Amino acid sequence: MALFFDEAVRRPLLDYVPHWIKPNHLSLGRVVLVLPLIFWREKPAAAVAVVIISGVLDLLDGPLARARGEVSRFGAFLDATADKAFVWSALFFACREVFPAWLVWGVVAVDAALFAIRPVKLARRLSVNATVWSKVKLWLQMIALGLALTRNEWLVTPAAGVLGIALYTAAISLAAHLRDLFRKRA
Repeated sequence: MALFFDEAVRRPLLDYVPHWIKPNHLSLGRVVLVLPLIFWREKPAAAVAVVIISGVLDLLDGPLARARGEVSRFGAFLDATADKAFVWSALFFACREVFPAWLVWGVVAVDAALFAIRPVKLARRLSVNATVWSKVKLWLQMIALGLALTRNEWLVTPAAGVLGIALYTAAISLAAHLRDLFRKRA
């Protein structure tokens, strides 16, 4: 699936990324975008634009690394860290009044478990590649954040539903990683 996606992204977008920009720069850019997101949380157009830019950077970093032969464990770690930093910061500092606390803490708990399982799998020489469910989860989280940050009552209400579906896909991803972990031990 990653190769299909890489080809779909490579042609229209990757050719326009200057060679001096590395995939890790894109991941770090997502971490830096937390600050304008928090600053502009009450300005719907600006806040949604920041979420969209973060999503595009996330869309590009993996295919860019694979296309240029710059895939690394550090890059994969940085990508996962940037995902969590952006989503968690948005949930706690930009959207805290929009989502129920149980939903926010559920997302954070499952994301933290997914993050914590990586070093265990690495130590056992197991793949830590993101599952399809993890990718779907992140995109659903970004959609939920974008909807919530519009501050439009017609869009804010479905945002919690979308975030709930993201939590469900995160749980499926966690179950898949745990299955791999325990299946390989036997």
